Amino acid sequence: MKSAEAAKRDEQAKITAAEQKATAAAESKLDEAQSKHSDAASKRATADRVEELADVEKQKRQSERANDA
Repeated sequence: MKSAEAAKRDEQAKITAAEQKATAAAESKLDEAQSKHSDAASKRATADRVEELADVEKQKRQSERANDA
């Protein structure tokens, strides 16, 4: 009887360990994905800002040319 209970406990311990390992791997992948998402959002924001500044500069130059003409 005790050996059956011990075998059951061992099996449950193996299942729990496998679940913990899978959870840790999933959490790691999630963290990595969130980091990449954050980096991409930052790069998009920077690109948007550069584009904005380029548009302002373009308008400024067009205005200067119009005033010089």
